[in-house]
Amino acid sequence: YAMYNIWVVFTFVALWHDISLKLLTWGWLISLFILPELIVTSLFTEKKFGDKPYYRHVCACGAVLNLLFMVFANLVGFVVGLDGVWDILKLIFMTVEGVQFFVLSFMALFTATQIMFEIREEEKRRNIDRNRS
Repeated sequence: YAMYNIWVVFTFVALWHDISLKLLTWGWLISLFILPELIVTSLFTEKKFGDKPYYRHVCACGAVLNLLFMVFANLVGFVVGLDGVWDILKLIFMTVEGVQFFVLSFMALFTATQIMFEIREEEKRRNIDRNRS
């Protein structure tokens, strides 16, 4: 049911803010981009794979891809629209400078994600419950 709720919520949010195709596309892209995260996290759980040395790095790569997808969805909804994002993607993946930018951005986000993971691990070690009110 979570996936259905996501589609309903983001469609409602998009229509609530402005009845436009750009925002509706934004809402649906956000919903679509959440789907792989839900599927992958249910299949590759920490309980099953957490003891593998590569697990944290694979999770960080997934987090980076998720961040990039969300950036592109926000560019569609609030900045350049779908056509503009296609132009940006062409510049990123069809030019040497664009590929360099993508690789460096991926590395920076990967590093930031690893730092975030380590902060969460330290909170676990200190028995800090972030969900406690």
